[in-house]
Amino acid sequence: MAHLIMEGCSGCGVCAIKCPVSAIRGVAKEQHRIEAALCIDCSVCGRYCPSSAVVDLNGHVIQRVKPKDIPKAQVLRDECSGCENCVNICSFGAIILVPYSELNGFHQVASVDESRCVGCKMCLEVCIKEAI
Repeated sequence: MAHLIMEGCSGCGVCAIKCPVSAIRGVAKEQHRIEAALCIDCSVCGRYCPSSAVVDLNGHVIQRVKPKDIPKAQVLRDECSGCENCVNICSFGAIILVPYSELNGFHQVASVDESRCVGCKMCLEVCIKEAI
């Protein structure tokens, strides 16, 4: 079961912009809706919603969190294999591979641009080395 947007939705569209899988549709200033088949239950929509109009699958309101306080992906560089799974899954382009100076730049590791990361944890789910 997916998250739901309740009547308190102002139609601002922030949830649709931040959704990593583009599961939210709506018209400006009207209540938006989440397509259940696409929703991955990451709660990003609720954490960014200024109206606290998003509920999770248990009916609990997802509380808004200030964007600066939303946990961002962190990479354990010594563990990262440079496989690119996280780079490929991130729909916001928040992760790139960079040379790892500890190995004379011959090995690349993931690096997160926190200004682009929405905290959806999709990268964490696909990391084969548990480096995120």
